[in-house]
Amino acid sequence: NYYLNADTNQFDADVNIANLNMRTLQAFSQGKIENASGSIKGKVTVDGKFSAPQWNGAVSFDTARFTIAQLGTPYAINNQTITLQYPNINFNDFTIKDSAANVMTLNGKVTSTSITEYNLDLDIKAKNFIVVNMKKAIANQVYGFAAMDADISVKGNATTPAIEGNLALNDKTNVTLVLPESNVNKDAAKSVVQFIDRDTFTVPEKKPSVVVSAANTGAPQFFNYNVNLDVSKKAALTIIIDPSSGDELKIQGDAQLNAGVDPGGHIVLAGTYQLNSGYYILNYQFLRKQFNLLPGSTITFSGDPTKAQIDITAEYIVKTAPKDLVGNEIGSVDPKLANSFKQDFPFSVFLHLKGSMLKPEISFDIVLPETVAMNSDLRTTIETKLTQLRTDVAATNKQVFSLLLFNRFVGEQSSDFFNTGGSGNGTDFNDIARQSVSKFLSSALDNIASDLFKGLNVDLNLNSYKDYSTGDAQQKTDLNIAVSKSFINDRLSITVGQNFGIEGQDASAKAAKQKGIGFLPDVTLNYKLTQDGKYLLRAYKKTPFEVVLDGYVTETGLAFVVTMDVDKFSDLFKKKSKKATQ
Repeated sequence: NYYLNADTNQFDADVNIANLNMRTLQAFSQGKIENASGSIKGKVTVDGKFSAPQWNGAVSFDTARFTIAQLGTPYAINNQTITLQYPNINFNDFTIKDSAANVMTLNGKVTSTSITEYNLDLDIKAKNFIVVNMKKAIANQVYGFAAMDADISVKGNATTPAIEGNLALNDKTNVTLVLPESNVNKDAAKSVVQFIDRDTFTVPEKKPSVVVSAANTGAPQFFNYNVNLDVSKKAALTIIIDPSSGDELKIQGDAQLNAGVDPGGHIVLAGTYQLNSGYYILNYQFLRKQFNLLPGSTITFSGDPTKAQIDITAEYIVKTAPKDLVGNEIGSVDPKLANSFKQDFPFSVFLHLKGSMLKPEISFDIVLPETVAMNSDLRTTIETKLTQLRTDVAATNKQVFSLLLFNRFVGEQSSDFFNTGGSGNGTDFNDIARQSVSKFLSSALDNIASDLFKGLNVDLNLNSYKDYSTGDAQQKTDLNIAVSKSFINDRLSITVGQNFGIEGQDASAKAAKQKGIGFLPDVTLNYKLTQDGKYLLRAYKKTPFEVVLDGYVTETGLAFVVTMDVDKFSDLFKKKSKKATQ
């Protein structure tokens, strides 16, 4: 029913909402609400002047359900009523349930001071309330699961609300945030210049630009807030730093942050996230390694959450021998100590991330942990070499790449450090490159072969070098292949192998290979007479190329091998003293 007095500009209307379908409201949500069902009912009386209308009545939600599209969270409002008593809109234990029947309760009122201005006095409480429940998808910038506890009060007015209270993400939270990719084509498009004939076009007059203020955007001009955001130690947050490469950062720790909204309506955070655990997955072409975060790492927020500043240190443990790292120093130490460099030790490869989270600065370091027990001279030699390595970023990155890819250090050739002032040894850059690449390829071939041939020990060694035996330097490249298999609890081993000349072989060797003689494999059988391998019986057949005879010679033999560990050569001839019996 509706009554209007045109003379006094008074009206009186009775609004009867018999059954307003929630799907009708969904159509006006611009895609923000989906899967709506249920209905809204109510009776409302509105009267007074159009400039200052007054209302009374109630609006009820009857088994209403809907889903927030961007967060994937379904909610239900069952048999809840909003009471309208001018000038107040009252919420009395108004409850909203999530998909797990957890409840968020609204209490308080919204008071009208004019047709466009309202004062707020609301309390919001929730326990384990689900705010994110989204599956991973290409278009989703936020996905995973997040639930919170809330104790919030909203005061002030609708233009400048004052929001205070506490929010806490619970232990089950595991949410992923995908940072936006930088548009590389946007800046490039600005550099495109199109030349036209001015006489063929009508150029409109230039009009002054209009600056749109924050008030014109529809967002509140300012939010006065004091919301404390507490993140549980067990709550996990994963940040996809680079969607194109797949680099991701997963963090867990303590965070007491202050959250709010800036004048433009954007969520802002302030505070420090102290990280206790997590990982950083580094993706570089075919290389994918997980670095574990070390305690003490931080993420500092001071505005836009995606522009946070990070100071993160992550660790990847590689167990390998330092022989190739300190190859140049081995000759200056005791021979017994030199053998210790062949033993495997755990090395920490540190990944340092600093600066903006959108584009962090990445650096590496290699450290021998203090907890590793070893000889003091051995530790000093290794740490001295690592200290020297830190002065050269390129050398450090080369060793880090080798550790991550091949699980070993790459040998440092003495020719890598030559004098360019004319007193050097004349080493060619091509030689250094060929030697380094051959070592990388040998390690890569070994790794690939070990995966392809299970149960077999495969050794592939590619060696590129210069041969001066003929007087003139000749570039040569050899590929040595060896396959071995052990039997009878490693007592018996059979090895079959051959060395192939790929580059720079002499004419006689090439002729022999054309006849098929050069491809006869070498065969070696080793049998351990004792379990420790001290006494060994070896049978072999090999076909080496003899330069003097200008051809291949087949050798077959049987050998008896004794392996002993002694400190001095004279100890070989000393008899062991018999222990006195008690």
